[in-house]
Amino acid sequence: MNNNISLKIVVAETSVIVRSGLAAVLKRIPNLNAHPIEVSSPEALQNYIHLHTPDIVIVNPTFGGWFDLPSFKADHTRNSIKYIALVCSVIDNNALKEYDESIAICDDIEVITAKINRLLHTEEEDEKDSEQETLSQREKEIITCVVKGMTNKAIADKLYLSIHTVITHRRNIARKLQIHSPAGLTIYAIVNKLVELSDIKDTLQIPCQPFFRTTSAKEEPRVPFQPRLPPGEKHAGLPTELHLQPKDTYLQRRDTHLYPEDVHL
Repeated sequence: MNNNISLKIVVAETSVIVRSGLAAVLKRIPNLNAHPIEVSSPEALQNYIHLHTPDIVIVNPTFGGWFDLPSFKADHTRNSIKYIALVCSVIDNNALKEYDESIAICDDIEVITAKINRLLHTEEEDEKDSEQETLSQREKEIITCVVKGMTNKAIADKLYLSIHTVITHRRNIARKLQIHSPAGLTIYAIVNKLVELSDIKDTLQIPCQPFFRTTSAKEEPRVPFQPRLPPGEKHAGLPTELHLQPKDTYLQRRDTHLYPEDVHL
């Protein structure tokens, strides 16, 4: 939460003691930077909402007899407003389902702070999700081709694009998804049902080749090693011959077939 941003919080309650008391508590919450606006009637709430867009509306469910939140939301289609129920008496929990959060008159300042901070944190996460750019249909097609192991040229030929356009799309995909590895892109494609696991099963079978050919001592004897030195020179303490055993435990794993080009996602 950005502490430099002022939060406009409407407190809608007929009781001046409850209303003013909650407004005073909101001002005392550290790092909230709240500016409470007190309203005492449904008409005053309607007028304020028509002229301003508060961040949070804290309202008693019995405000004005009974506060019809679904109808109020329908009349004021501002999805950014969060609604908190101010519970001052016994009330059916089903009536609170339309609210984003609820606080009780007996809650202390720590509980109220935690609930408001949690609500604001959820709002920030929603904003981040909405800010994340969605993929175009063409970009989804390119992801499908990439995780199937196709090269940029093959993708360009399949989709009738230039290689430069394919590379640009792949860079945009990496920027939008913040995924920069073949494994991450493959997981994204599977989770979002862009490809079926059976479609890329062969691609995921990464071939392994021995880094050194496995041999037996009979087939390949010890290999003498002759250090290359200038004529007439010797290194102190360096034997003139070294016998090296052929290694048979190292494997070379080649996993560049998902991204054969130099473009990295």
